[in-house]
Amino acid sequence: MDDDEPQIEQPKPPKRRRLRRRWTALIVVVSVIVVLVVAAFITAHYTSRSSFCDSCHEMDPYYASWQTSSHATAECRDCHIPPGFVAYVKTKLFSFREIWVHISGKPEAPLAVTREIPNGSCFRCHHYEPEDIPSDVTLGNASFSHETHKGQFCIACHVRVVHRDVNPPYSRPPGAMSSCLECHDGKVAPSRCSICHTPGHAARGECSDCHNTESWGATGARHPFPRTGGHAGLACTDCHVSRPGAEIIPGTDLPRPDPACVSCHGDEHGGLTDCTNCHTIDGWIPADFTHPRVGEHMPDGEVRVDCASCHPDGFATYSCTKCHETNAGGGD
Repeated sequence: MDDDEPQIEQPKPPKRRRLRRRWTALIVVVSVIVVLVVAAFITAHYTSRSSFCDSCHEMDPYYASWQTSSHATAECRDCHIPPGFVAYVKTKLFSFREIWVHISGKPEAPLAVTREIPNGSCFRCHHYEPEDIPSDVTLGNASFSHETHKGQFCIACHVRVVHRDVNPPYSRPPGAMSSCLECHDGKVAPSRCSICHTPGHAARGECSDCHNTESWGATGARHPFPRTGGHAGLACTDCHVSRPGAEIIPGTDLPRPDPACVSCHGDEHGGLTDCTNCHTIDGWIPADFTHPRVGEHMPDGEVRVDCASCHPDGFATYSCTKCHETNAGGGD
């Protein structure tokens, strides 16, 4: 063909035909997108059912513990998918990890199949707005304030309320001291007991000065001497009996317990109440007592007399007049 020969221009398709092709392509694309979106939502809804969670064998213990829990009427998605469309999509994208775990056959217990459960998931069923949460809760002799714990996850204290039998982490009552010590360890939050605990007695300083975390009762209290044997189960007030004129132990509201030994063990010495002058806490016998010297009589005198000769009215007083003219007894 001669290069100089004029080219014959191809006729252009009619305008109407071009528009029809464009609309057809657009409809196909939109239809495909709609089908994919609908399929995605159907799949997302189907995979959000609790029964679907049990389709993978590694989820069996979680499903079984959920069925026997107090949350058995709630769906898994109610807790594990945060409220809101964006959160829903993010969770579904994150769930591809679960698919990989299942396909690869390498599940590691405990399965990290979800992010932290937000408070919004709890409020779905418990019908609390953050400002409506009870501000103060009394647990035994401890008071807990939700107000001072704003910003914390509910599950920080209410851990494993559903999957109790799947460990770790281990289930524990929210009111247990172990729950408090998760944060109140002196590193994350202050560890002073008095933050929550109110004493059942007058203020005597920080709780840990007398008590330990094993027990708040008398058996858990620190004491100047070991409380063993019959003294192990005594309450403070069993020995520290309030009485008129009693000397108070400095820094406390407790009276000195000298007479309390007599209140339990009986008056064996005619009115003597300061048992610790002669006896030790380890036992009544032998008594650590040496009688002061009284002339030729005591302690190792030549003329021995019985106790009642000098103490006719009890050991709290003495009299020499039974044998002598005056009470001027004494030693050399």
